[in-house]
Amino acid sequence: MMADERFQKVVFVRHGVARHNIVGASPLDPTLVDPSLVYQGKREALDAGHKLQEWWRATQQNDVELVITSVSVQ
Repeated sequence: MMADERFQKVVFVRHGVARHNIVGASPLDPTLVDPSLVYQGKREALDAGHKLQEWWRATQQNDVELVITSVSVQ
């Protein structure tokens, strides 16, 4: 890498199963515009967060400049 080059590491994490992922859910259901996670999805999201935290610590990533997340207000 040249002295004036800059790079960014981007990590994408998929949350977990939400109400619209359930078998039989209709994509046209207006209540599923921003569906909440079901119990399994909440567990998956927590597990993914813990694994990401472990990876982050193990790889000595301490130069985080920006974290973007989504939030459900339901």
